[in-house]
Amino acid sequence: IKTCKCKNSQCLKLYCECFANSRYCAPECKCLGCKNSQEHDAVRALAISNIIARNPRAFESKLARAVGVTGQGGSGALGAERGCNCKKSNCLKKYCDCYTAGLPCTERCGCVGCQNMSSEVAERRMHLSSVKRERDGGGGGGHSFVRKGKEAEVDTPSTDAGT
Repeated sequence: IKTCKCKNSQCLKLYCECFANSRYCAPECKCLGCKNSQEHDAVRALAISNIIARNPRAFESKLARAVGVTGQGGSGALGAERGCNCKKSNCLKKYCDCYTAGLPCTERCGCVGCQNMSSEVAERRMHLSSVKRERDGGGGGGHSFVRKGKEAEVDTPSTDAGT
């Protein structure tokens, strides 16, 4: 059983391992100000209902049987149901649902700079991105950078030698 070390959330947020898995915190947990216990059941129930009101699927497993993997719907291998949307972690940190589950990212994921995918998925993504670039007319051969929607020029060294 995984334990938590929450400090400020009172163990009533989804990033608490125990709370997210619909369990009370265990005596082995090293959390501070914990309200994820039977003594605080009313507060815990209110937190759960508020989270479910915002996201009805919040407490559902993020893993599901991949439909049709073996040709028999629902009996395939485990896979990420919704996929991750990592932007900066390269899918190599605990924030990534796929990485946490020990699974490679798939086509369902919307991650950027992923380093947690099988070579087959990586090749498919590279092919799709090159097709998209060709379709959009961007050859990718320019030396300009795009930052926050604006194009910035690249500084090139001057050929004048101190004149």
